[in-house]
Amino acid sequence: FTFSNNLYYATDGIAFNGAHGSGIPNETNSVYQMSPGFSDPAAGLYAIGLSSPARGRGRTLPYGSLFHYGGVSPASPPDIGAFLAQ
Repeated sequence: FTFSNNLYYATDGIAFNGAHGSGIPNETNSVYQMSPGFSDPAAGLYAIGLSSPARGRGRTLPYGSLFHYGGVSPASPPDIGAFLAQ
């Protein structure tokens, strides 16, 4: 299997660089140590903003577009995460 098109952002000072080790494949096409730019996490709003590094960084699926949470069809390539950019 493959690890790809993810966003990793550590706020505890322990940054992930994409290398899993122990024979597990390394990440490809992922975003590291960049804030996801959530709309308003304090209010429980986790959609990404229009300037988020996760915008347009998802994986385009070979069998067509799926719907994100909320029933909205994503762009191609899609955003990383359950919610589309707002």
